Amino acid sequence: MKLLINVAGFQLAWFACVIGAGSGQPWVGPVVTLVVLAIHVILHLARRWMEIALIMAGSLIGYAADSTLVLTGLLVFPEHARLGSPSTLWMVALWASFAGTLNVALRWLDGRYLIAALLGVVGGPVAYYAGLAFDALALGKSAALSLGAVAFVWGLAAPVLVWFAKQLRAQPGGMCCFREARP
Repeated sequence: MKLLINVAGFQLAWFACVIGAGSGQPWVGPVVTLVVLAIHVILHLARRWMEIALIMAGSLIGYAADSTLVLTGLLVFPEHARLGSPSTLWMVALWASFAGTLNVALRWLDGRYLIAALLGVVGGPVAYYAGLAFDALALGKSAALSLGAVAFVWGLAAPVLVWFAKQLRAQPGGMCCFREARP
């Protein structure tokens, strides 16, 4: 059941982010994603700090990656889809939502870094290209170069996040550097 909730939550967050941004309401996706991720953390309460750390890592990597694409002119957000800069909050929410799948729906990628990279190389550009259809984003002057850059970014980011998820799970209690206060 947790697997189905994880997949459905990710899809709900993705559509809310992309459709919201494309329709001039870029705040809708982050709000929906926040609710989806709150439910995710509640469902995985025993390892909440690990999940929160992974979601934060995904958010930071995504913000840096997409901001770099924006600053180099390879990715453009139309005025109606902007909420934050250089990357948008709804794009960061997408990265956070993706990170929330790494210990559930995408757990099978554990230790399969080449497959994670290949999925990033293919899935990243497909997702961004789909965003074009909803008018949530635009590519730079060379669509091929822009999609190639997205493939490169996701080809690196996906295995790094899979590796980070594995490192967090390997820590005592799966909580990395976070410890519960003990009376």
